[in-house]
Amino acid sequence: MFKWLLWLLDSKQREMKHKYVLFKSVLLALVLCVTGVSKLEAQLIVTPVGEIPGWNADSLVRNVLMSGGISISNVEFNGFSDDLECDNIGVFETGATPTNIGIERGLIFTTGHVRVAIGPNDSDDASEETNCSSFYDESLFDLVGNDIFDVAVLAFDFVPWDSIVSFNYVFGSEEYPEWVGSEFNDVFGFFVTGQNPNGGNYSNTNVALIPGTDMAVSINNVHDHTNSEYYVDNTDGQTIQYDGFTTVLTVSFKVVPMTEYHIKMGICDSSDNMVDSGVVLEANSFTSPISYTMFMDGMNYMAIPNDYCFCVNHSIDFDVETTWNYDNVKWYFGDGTSAMGRNVQHAYTQEGVYEVKNVLYNPHRTQDSLYLSKVIEVRIEHGSETVFACTNEPFEWHGMQFTETGIYIDTLESSYGCDSIVTLHLTVSHADTTHLEVTTCDAYPWYGVTYSEPGVYEHLLQNSDGCDSLLVLHLVMDGFFSSEETIETCNSYTWRGQTYTESGNYEEFVSNPVGCDSTFILNLVLSYDYVFDTVVKACGEFVWDGQHYFESGVYEYLGQGAHGCDSIVRLDLTLGQGYQGLLHGQTQVVAATNIVAGVYMYYVPDSLNIAPNTLEWSCTNPSWVVDPSDNRYRCELWVTNIGQGTLIAETHHDCDSVYRIDINATWFDVDENKGVSVRIFPNPAKDLVRVEGLVVTKMQVYNAFGQLVKTVQGSNEISVADLPEGVYMLRMTDAEGRSHAEQVMVKE
Repeated sequence: MFKWLLWLLDSKQREMKHKYVLFKSVLLALVLCVTGVSKLEAQLIVTPVGEIPGWNADSLVRNVLMSGGISISNVEFNGFSDDLECDNIGVFETGATPTNIGIERGLIFTTGHVRVAIGPNDSDDASEETNCSSFYDESLFDLVGNDIFDVAVLAFDFVPWDSIVSFNYVFGSEEYPEWVGSEFNDVFGFFVTGQNPNGGNYSNTNVALIPGTDMAVSINNVHDHTNSEYYVDNTDGQTIQYDGFTTVLTVSFKVVPMTEYHIKMGICDSSDNMVDSGVVLEANSFTSPISYTMFMDGMNYMAIPNDYCFCVNHSIDFDVETTWNYDNVKWYFGDGTSAMGRNVQHAYTQEGVYEVKNVLYNPHRTQDSLYLSKVIEVRIEHGSETVFACTNEPFEWHGMQFTETGIYIDTLESSYGCDSIVTLHLTVSHADTTHLEVTTCDAYPWYGVTYSEPGVYEHLLQNSDGCDSLLVLHLVMDGFFSSEETIETCNSYTWRGQTYTESGNYEEFVSNPVGCDSTFILNLVLSYDYVFDTVVKACGEFVWDGQHYFESGVYEYLGQGAHGCDSIVRLDLTLGQGYQGLLHGQTQVVAATNIVAGVYMYYVPDSLNIAPNTLEWSCTNPSWVVDPSDNRYRCELWVTNIGQGTLIAETHHDCDSVYRIDINATWFDVDENKGVSVRIFPNPAKDLVRVEGLVVTKMQVYNAFGQLVKTVQGSNEISVADLPEGVYMLRMTDAEGRSHAEQVMVKE
């Protein structure tokens, strides 16, 4: 049926609702006047997102709703992702006194202005028109089964890190309790699309259900007589305006980790656009947590002491414990090597400081990864001692005996279990001459004399062991030493115990074993692992690097760049295929008369996939009038005469899509007079119209737009004095239930 007939069928019930709301409003005003009660200070602070500069739908989800273990993208509210000016979505928090809603802060979206939710509950029918009321969502329409109004839908894609996603919410409404059980059954839903780990797929599946049931949470399903354990009666409540609301409910559903999902969170009025409802979502409750830690030689990486050292050439066990369900785990040991697997072993061959990194790679989304890192020290312990001995008394050291001068090395095991290298500088004194060769810088003090020239010097002494010895010093003067090297490698380089992550020229000044200053220079050139992203939108097919692609997706190529570093080239491809679809609306319509048009509503079912204001509407019947809505997702068709026509909606945004519906129009259904002579007079009329020749049980007057403007029961006359000048249709119903129609001209 067209609009004015639908309005006619609903008018009686709507009139009853208006009268009841008016009665309660007047009664409340009288009580306030008599008792002098004033509105208490509200304890709920609500801010529409349009009053937060620079915020959009992504800001709301990322900064307010989400918590750990979730990656989000493509966030939209009512089809828009830019800065929002809507007043039916916003943020809230409690004031000095907590509210009785059970949630301290979070996100709120409603069927009217969000500030209607602010308490106290001093009205039974609080409502305020929103500035964002023209959106439509088919999932909500399917859920309620009636006409929907004031739709508010928050939608986004997300990737969970674990197998469960959950969040908390409360649903409240001013429809409570008067309209429980009626058609004014305001509803909301959380609709999930994506892979179901139990098999199949979620397809706009509503997960906002009454616990333990498959029933949606709505006015008619949760109230003081049905599922009352989840209902809060807020009569005379001081902090929240809504007459009733649910307890804090939790949504929890299973997912496949690291797989992309889509969720729509929507609410709407049912059957009319009066009396507001709302949903609040608890802040930071949208989560999918993951457990993740790593161990080195059985020690939790967070518990390893800062002064702890691992040993050179010692095999270290590296383990990771996580709820991660994939084996795509990689270790980077910081010495240029890596390994795959949850449990691996590695031994360092050189002393140094290394950063160990463990990475969980997402097998479905290469841009997502998690990692842990720990800097460790690997070393060998060193020690030395200098000893003099006589030839007739061998020197015993670590179970060994020495009779000759020399440098001796022994390898022990330290307290860390590492190798410990100890060096013995042994000088054996003989009765004969002992030659000592010394290389030094500038000057050398020897037995109280400082020698500044190279040469051979002698000294006769008795050592601490009583050995007489002639010492001959062969002194060599050594000067400055310099070393320079150039290194080209990937990501980082450890040089002389220091790890460098940036290219540059580095210097270190040290003294050599003879005390001479030396300079070491490192010319370091670092290359890094690179990721090159290419984002492409195309229609039908796309050719990339000689490969043909026919589906949207993320594709990548792994190669090697400079110095053998990883180089990843990634293509983010979106392919549109165009679409041929049907419009939603009636195919069999009627025109009231040859002067009264029938008005019908048509809409595109998948409006979320079409950019706003890109649809072009047309009709093949040149006499019918096409009137698109502001965002062009809908269209009103004015059927002015009988006949056929096709209504068409086309979009040339991205890939062409066409939506159409064939329409057949007939005349308004009025019984033939069957020989009954009906006289309407006067016609034209000014004050009163009378009917002769017919016993009339009901008369109805419609204007040129098909709208019912006046009704009278059980009378053969009707007043037209209050009607504007124009042409009207008079519909008469006789005692046998037959309908008769005549045109009436009203003049001033």
